[in-house]
Amino acid sequence: MIVVLLGETNSGKSTIGKAVVQKMGDDWVYLSSGDIARRITSEDDLNAGKFAPENMMRSEITHMINGEYRDKNIILDGFPRFAEQNEFLHEITSDDIIFILVDVPHEQIENRARNRGRSDDNALAEKFKFWQEHTVPMIRQIIEDHDELYTISNGDEDNIFMNVEKVCEILCRYLSQN
Repeated sequence: MIVVLLGETNSGKSTIGKAVVQKMGDDWVYLSSGDIARRITSEDDLNAGKFAPENMMRSEITHMINGEYRDKNIILDGFPRFAEQNEFLHEITSDDIIFILVDVPHEQIENRARNRGRSDDNALAEKFKFWQEHTVPMIRQIIEDHDELYTISNGDEDNIFMNVEKVCEILCRYLSQN
């Protein structure tokens, strides 16, 4: 099974994904497209809001899903980000794929970026623009295609661990039904 965490930058996907894997056990692994991007892309490019080279990102994702972690359930953070990546993901695996949208108010996202202090957070405007122009249309397509899509939100309360519990509930319910 592959669980794709969707959400704007600083929505808490990484924290949620890592915590869910700890709670769900040894059959689960967390993969971050951001970690992959930081490994295969120059820091200057990332700080400028550029994305990792697409062919390299796809190669890494394929290797991890179909090789290194083939026998694991995967929490995939930040990939796919747009329709062509979503199509690619469906092409490279026959595993069940479900999507979980982490919906966080912009004020929380901006506060987290200020407090986190990671250098690639300087490109928030570019990341927000990309989200609106590419990821939101992909989410609409996911809905139209009737893929499994769940939305979690903690509203105005900035408590990521509420969302960890929600994701675990979704996964346990999904696994018991399938």
